[in-house]
Amino acid sequence: MVEWAAENGIISGIGNNKFAPDVNITRQDLAVILTRYAGFAGKQFPATRQFVTFADDEQIAGYAKNAVQTLYNGGIISGKPDNRFDPQGSAIRAETCAILHRFSDSLSRPGDAVGVGGA
Repeated sequence: MVEWAAENGIISGIGNNKFAPDVNITRQDLAVILTRYAGFAGKQFPATRQFVTFADDEQIAGYAKNAVQTLYNGGIISGKPDNRFDPQGSAIRAETCAILHRFSDSLSRPGDAVGVGGA
């Protein structure tokens, strides 16, 4: 499964040709993986809201900013209290389940699409 995802540009590891399968996934990296998968599958997200700038926006890595914005606009991810995104925080099980549910539901709904390119 990891090899398939890497071959299809959905995952790329943590750098230096390493994958780190036992390391928790960050919220920003989960956003990147989901937008890359949607792009691979040729899917787009219906826009449900306008992006807000998070208080910790400068902590979101450049490679993840578009993914975070796309998933936020699509109503798939949300921030945390105090208008933070917590990009380096681990995606806990409850958050991940909710995000995956909204992700799956969103890909099957018609509506105005939010692009997924550049994740």
